[in-house]
Amino acid sequence: MIKFTTIFVIGIFYLTHPWHIGSQSIKTPDNNSESYAIEITKVRGSIEWETLNFELEISLKWNNSPELAYQMPQVGRNFLDSQKKTIITNFAKRVPYTQGMSVMDYATKNNIALVFLRFVYDEALTIHSIPTKNLMGFTEIIRIPIAESFRRVLLPQYETLSIPTVLNPSKNANRYTSLVFFLAESMPHDGSDLYYIPKLFPTVYSEQGTLVYSPRYVDEEKVPYKYIEAPDSSMLGAAPRIVYAVNLDSDFSGDPIILKEDAQEILSNDSLRQHIKMGNVFFWVHSTDATFALRGDND
Repeated sequence: MIKFTTIFVIGIFYLTHPWHIGSQSIKTPDNNSESYAIEITKVRGSIEWETLNFELEISLKWNNSPELAYQMPQVGRNFLDSQKKTIITNFAKRVPYTQGMSVMDYATKNNIALVFLRFVYDEALTIHSIPTKNLMGFTEIIRIPIAESFRRVLLPQYETLSIPTVLNPSKNANRYTSLVFFLAESMPHDGSDLYYIPKLFPTVYSEQGTLVYSPRYVDEEKVPYKYIEAPDSSMLGAAPRIVYAVNLDSDFSGDPIILKEDAQEILSNDSLRQHIKMGNVFFWVHSTDATFALRGDND
């Protein structure tokens, strides 16, 4: 029976780009009796914000003596399976849930970490497994449906809120087909640029501090929102209401702030209130830089 020992090479999880999660290295040492080593050379996580899927790209390689060549693919597979929970947990600590709080922070705070992780492990799906050219390793792509874990595990921890009304309602009775919050790549704030970082629990405030949008306003069975990189009439309809963010709520790239007039219209327009309840809300993150994307960049 082949045995292996795992050594975790401690590395720093870093955000090299707003949409990139980080990298990690895990290695097994050469075993004196069987003379082989297995190494996870790359773990790269990214979030497809448009679909709310979390993807992990894991690359693994090994070296071994000729007599073990036929056993190593299965040994490598067993090794990767033994590490998946740790890898997924580590990256869940990097997925932003709200300002200053990761998904794991939130789950731990609300005593649902085990329930959340069990759901994530069960729903994790391997969508690609590609062997290296020399057949001494492979790369695996794992997809985790964040939207489902968000809706079924995380969001129910909040009580649903009623959308507030305004004292001086807008007289605009237009019937809109969707609600879109437009966010530029960066926004000026106190002399410096702030960058918006998507999160699973986005909120929108007025200049006066009124909570205009929150996933807590949305009916329980609906996915509360979608992130988009460009308008699409098939998704937004013929008459979307596009609201421009004018600032972010803190010095740490927090949630968007909109004008008082826009907030009044959203909170008093029947069609917009209904779109919020039904989850027909979009966050349009715009960029003039082609390398800036809702999909994770390369290292």
